Amino acid sequence: MEEKFGPANNITRPKRINAKPGRVDLKLQEFESLIIDQGIWCRITPCMLCPNRDEINSTNHKLDCPLCGGDEMIDLPEYSAEAWAILQGIKFERHFEAQGLFDFRDAQLTTPSHLKMGYLYKVEVLDFAFAWNEAIKRSTDNMDTLRYVPANNSNIPTYAIDSSGIRYKEERDFVLDPKNKSIKWKQSKPKTDTLYSIIYPALPTFRVIQMLHENRLYYSDFKKPEKTPYYMPQQCVVRWDYLALNSGARTERNSDK
Repeated sequence: MEEKFGPANNITRPKRINAKPGRVDLKLQEFESLIIDQGIWCRITPCMLCPNRDEINSTNHKLDCPLCGGDEMIDLPEYSAEAWAILQGIKFERHFEAQGLFDFRDAQLTTPSHLKMGYLYKVEVLDFAFAWNEAIKRSTDNMDTLRYVPANNSNIPTYAIDSSGIRYKEERDFVLDPKNKSIKWKQSKPKTDTLYSIIYPALPTFRVIQMLHENRLYYSDFKKPEKTPYYMPQQCVVRWDYLALNSGARTERNSDK
């Protein structure tokens, strides 16, 4: 049987049989099960704007701000949460001839419904590592703070060299301390207030730069007298932390202007 439709009533198509006429049922548990099955273990850290600026409408922010270090936002680790999330690579193309930028890769993150995401929230992948190269100014004690949390059980080697060319070995000269996000020095170490470079396995760290499904709301029991409201899993675009933010205190973050 065929049904006719259209303004002129002269367009035909095969009759469609709907299993559930007039209803599309999105099942929250199916979304959640997919995230658990296909996801990776992440830590989500909320953040808020740093108030250390000239006035309410000013964009002037102190470069060496004691609250945020010049990042213009403050992480709230006491409210961090860990959960499974799906991280998928995506690619946005920018033409070098027109915009002076090469292509870069971002990622799409899908989080479970109980996690509420926001712009510039920090996302750390806990079960994997990447090699991070960092320059550090030696402090007065035996501990220096690292930019990222060192990763445990990684096959990425760690190296350190100071401005005079002296090389330092892990375990012999220093150890990495994931709990305090730092490097702890032993007997042999760079001189105080001198610079040294270190490459170490770090937790992949991203920032939310765009919310794709910021308010994803749904009612269950669609045709029943009482409907149950709930949030569906959110989706957002994340970018590597060192590319997502501009900071006068850390010039490597200015590479993606």
